[in-house]
Amino acid sequence: MDISENDPNACDTDADGKMPKEGIFVGTLHGDTYCELYGKENMLEESDTQCNSNIVVIVHGLGGSVAQWEESDIAPFLARNRKVVLCFDWYSHGKSTKVNPNEVAHDVGLFITQLHDVINHSSLPFRGKHFHLHGFSMGMACLVLCYIILIVS
Repeated sequence: MDISENDPNACDTDADGKMPKEGIFVGTLHGDTYCELYGKENMLEESDTQCNSNIVVIVHGLGGSVAQWEESDIAPFLARNRKVVLCFDWYSHGKSTKVNPNEVAHDVGLFITQLHDVINHSSLPFRGKHFHLHGFSMGMACLVLCYIILIVS
C-alpha cells in the first residue's frame, strides 16, 4: 500500500500519474554526472525542526543506472511521501560521462571521488545539509567507504 493514500499532505503526481523529476548534469572531476532530482518542492526551510532530514540520496550498483529507481518506483514513492530524492549515474553508466578505463582507473577511488563531487556540488539544493544515503550493491559499498574515508578518519 502506498503511504500517500493515507497522507493528506502527500505530493501529487503529474497528469500522466508520474512523479515530476528534474534531470540535470553536474560537472565533476572526470566529466559530467547525470542526476535526477525528485520532490524538489518538498525541500524544508532552514528553520524547520527536522533539519532537512527528508533528503535522500540513492545510488545504483555496478550494472545499474538512475532508470532503475523510477522503474522500481522507489524514487517516485519517496518523493510522493514528502522526500527530496537525488539519484545519479556513476561514470560510464547511464547518461554520465563515459570515462576511458585506459586513462582513468575504474576503481572504488573513482566512484568515491564522484560521490563526493556530487553531494558537494553547488547547483544541488542540499549542499551542506543533512541527508540520508541509500545504496544498492556497489553503490552501498561506495557509500560505506566514502563515510569511512571522509567522515570517520
